[in-house]
Amino acid sequence: MEASSGALDETQASKAEDEPVQCKSFATMILDAPPSCIEFSRVAEEIFVVGTYSLVEAEDTGGSQSRNGSLVLMRGAESGLTSLQTHATGSAVLDLHFSPYQPKVLAVATSTGAVEIFQLRLDNRGRLERFKSIQIFEPTVLVLSVAWHPSPLRLTTLAVSLSNGNLAVIDYAKPTAIIRVLEAHSLEAWTVAWSPEVSFEDPYDGFSLYSGGDDSGFCNFPAINTAHDHQESEDADGAPEPGTLNAGFDSKIHSAGLTAILPFYAQVNDQIQLVLLTGSYDERVRLLKQGPNGRWKSVKERRLGGGVWRLKMISGGHEFVRDGKCEWVYHVLASCMHAGARVLQIRLSDFESWSIRVLAKFEEHESMNYGGDATFAIENDDPQSRSLVIASTSFYDRKLCLWTFPLRQNSETRFEIGRIEEEANSSCSEEWSLPN
Repeated sequence: MEASSGALDETQASKAEDEPVQCKSFATMILDAPPSCIEFSRVAEEIFVVGTYSLVEAEDTGGSQSRNGSLVLMRGAESGLTSLQTHATGSAVLDLHFSPYQPKVLAVATSTGAVEIFQLRLDNRGRLERFKSIQIFEPTVLVLSVAWHPSPLRLTTLAVSLSNGNLAVIDYAKPTAIIRVLEAHSLEAWTVAWSPEVSFEDPYDGFSLYSGGDDSGFCNFPAINTAHDHQESEDADGAPEPGTLNAGFDSKIHSAGLTAILPFYAQVNDQIQLVLLTGSYDERVRLLKQGPNGRWKSVKERRLGGGVWRLKMISGGHEFVRDGKCEWVYHVLASCMHAGARVLQIRLSDFESWSIRVLAKFEEHESMNYGGDATFAIENDDPQSRSLVIASTSFYDRKLCLWTFPLRQNSETRFEIGRIEEEANSSCSEEWSLPN
């Protein structure tokens, strides 16, 4: 089935466009187990966590098929990679993210229906401590992705996507963790994302949820109220019943499973508008924009050569160019499964013209690239000049790579590192405590 978005495809890019840089690793390591996800710390940017996923066949266990995994705390430097800790989780790890407002708190999605909360401690070598394990669903349900609520007023609230096609909004600080269960997809719900917050001072709680599934569906749940009273939707067993909340569903935008959604804001004409960058098994990234009728449509797309499993914002903001004009420029890391990793540049010119350009490729992985993240390293002790360092993984060959790309930050170009805004960094104290 072909996608019917009608968007302009930039696969046949202009011959005048520069060829992507072919990046090379400066450090590699073979892990003990297949890596599934990865994320850098934002308080110690040389530190990152790798989640692993191992499938144990039935003949190996004498019973049913099972999954196990671990969290591997790593340090990366010019001198190489160092494993600081391996924490066995007892189940496979499918996704993990540090909190944007409490950046030492890590949420982990597991293969046994649980979400686990860890704390990063940086004393001595560095270590992860499990703070809480919330068994939210049956152990046969896989938690496929997890997303922190974007508001600083909802520090313990997350959204998760599940192997049964549902989404859930949870608050791990409450005795009844599940706030809402939402029917979204007929097959696995691979990814979930919140609409980002516009202002740190805005207390409004009506954030939207976006999800993608193996059914090729894009699902939009507007105005999710995370302060919802549990009792209003509980069934006889005390568990919230699945609901739809007037969800929008569209299976025509993507021609295969929708696996990644990255929301961000841009100034389109005279308005700040929400834009979604999506990735799919059909090997394409798409820019989605909401039309006057409320329906989302693809306004630009590009084929990357491999299924796009994850998208992570590297930097985003505005850049002043010639004649005093302002362009919105974003840099995104795409994990492209069998094709390796890509660094993308998303550019909005003249407030209405979008482009997607592949700046760099990394193709040293010999199997599925599921995990990748980036950080900026300070150059020559100058905090105004920082170069991009990327960690990426491949699954079956268990390979972890560090590589660089000459994307610079300087005083003339304003870039904000994804997920952690300057306001959040300045408000994060070294001393804080997790809720009971």
